[in-house]
Amino acid sequence: MPILLIIFSIFNTYNLFVMSLTMFFIGLIVGIVPALISTMISKEFPQNKGGALGLFNFTRYIGMSLGSITIGLFSAHTVPIYFTGIATLILLLFIINKMSYKRSESNIEQLSNY
Repeated sequence: MPILLIIFSIFNTYNLFVMSLTMFFIGLIVGIVPALISTMISKEFPQNKGGALGLFNFTRYIGMSLGSITIGLFSAHTVPIYFTGIATLILLLFIINKMSYKRSESNIEQLSNY
């Protein structure tokens, strides 16, 4: 998804077709992800399902509110730069998370070999 955000931030003023296509895929992903996360939370915390889902939705909507306020504070000329920066940061965090997950899997495999 961060790659789609970067593509959108680059092409949003140059090519209407590419912008529309990336918005479609961003919307598709944004529509699927919360349902998947809610399902994962429900399965992970069956005894505290209501509290866990409430905390997830609270955090999600606070992020949406703060993101809208933050983007509104910037002028229209700097929004593409801000958008690209945030998308790049999300991409880096995703890569770091994947690397640490692979590292922890290899540590678990090494421990299971003993």
